[in-house]
Amino acid sequence: MPCFFMMLLQHIEDREKALNESIRIIRSTGVVYVIETNSDGIKYYKETEGFDIDKVDPRDFSLNYDVSTEILEGGYSNAYIFRKE
Repeated sequence: MPCFFMMLLQHIEDREKALNESIRIIRSTGVVYVIETNSDGIKYYKETEGFDIDKVDPRDFSLNYDVSTEILEGGYSNAYIFRKE
């Protein structure tokens, strides 16, 4: 079963720990999907809604597991796909 984070990591204090824990608990063929606001989305939400959103790129985290990473870039958010190897 996959694990999903949708616009969630920006609200977690220890983001790196949360992502590592999600990778740890999935099966050997498991997948973790992370969707976070990108730079264009941050600018848009700041200008239109006044939101102050942290930029989160989970590829910057130090991961304790061997995973492959794929990124799907969108208009206002990016999807990061982590697969156990």
